[in-house]
Formats: sequence, C-alpha cells, structure tokens
Amino acid sequence: MNIGHEMSLLEKLDISRNFLNGSIPPSMSRMASLSFLHLSSNHLSGALPTNWQALQGLTVIDLSCNNLSGRIPSSMWLSPSLIWLKLRNNNLYGELSSTLQKCTGLFALDLGGDKFFGAIVRILTCKLDKIKGKRQDKMRN
Repeated sequence: MNIGHEMSLLEKLDISRNFLNGSIPPSMSRMASLSFLHLSSNHLSGALPTNWQALQGLTVIDLSCNNLSGRIPSSMWLSPSLIWLKLRNNNLYGELSSTLQKCTGLFALDLGGDKFFGAIVRILTCKLDKIKGKRQDKMRN
C-alpha cells in the first residue's frame, strides 16, 4: 500500500500497539497535512526514512519501542513545527551535539534506551533557558 498516496490528506495517524512489522514507508513524506504521527510499540525495523523535510506541519513524532536502527536523519531536525520527538527504546545511535541545535522549536525529547553520544548539556541548557523565558512571558500577559 502506498500510504502517502492513499492518505495524502490525513492529519493525525495513531497506529501504535498494532503489532505492525516492516519498515516505515518512504511514501509517508507525501502526507503533507500530517501533524501527529504515533507508531510506537510495534515491531517496525530498519532505518528511519530520510525525507522528513516534506512534512513541514508535523508537530508530534512518536516512534518509540520499535526495532528501528541507524542514525536520526538530519531532515528530521529541520521541521519548523516539531515540538515533541520520542524515539525511545530502539536501536538508534549517533552524535547529537550538532544535529540537535537545528531543531529550534523542540520542547520534548525522549531518546532513552538508544545509543546516542555527544556534548548536549550546553545545547539543552540553552533550550531550557528559552522555554523558561517563554513561560515567564506568558505568565506576564
């Protein structure tokens, strides 16, 4: 099934906990209206698709608790609307220090149980300071 063609106007997709196997289809990049993607707790495997830049409205990605492997594609960090990314408990790996800086709108990140490395403390501190500042601005209004 070509999910990107068949469901190109879909805004939210939650098919978590369905014992799905195989890889995430690259055709999902054609789902330009997609804002919520929840595929956690399945048996998905293989590498993450590399064409996330087409999904500019995607705000939530939860691919946790699968058997995905490899590095996080740099295109995943480029979505201007991404606020929540959960990739916990897969077989993902790689350095995060430079790629994490690209995701400027990110508020929640869960990478537990994977094999990432790098000096991300300074980057996360800057992000937390920004979030704290935004919260203080909202409280003043």
